[in-house]
Amino acid sequence: MKRSKTQQLVLDLMKEGWELGASTGIDRRCWLQKNGCGNGGEIKNVSAATVHALYKHGLIKRNNGFPWCTYTLIN
Repeated sequence: MKRSKTQQLVLDLMKEGWELGASTGIDRRCWLQKNGCGNGGEIKNVSAATVHALYKHGLIKRNNGFPWCTYTLIN
């Protein structure tokens, strides 16, 4: 899979310890948060399409949760 610049940035930030999260409500907001979701670190918004593409290509794994789920890198 050829990754877009945005997809690669998400993967790189996750490798640096940022956590990828997505709301479980109807708004489907996705974000990266430094030091983990809900821990008060810097936030970068991510499009749901980017998260879906990374998931579909087997690069991230979904961890179910409420009120948001998180994703971890595969490998």
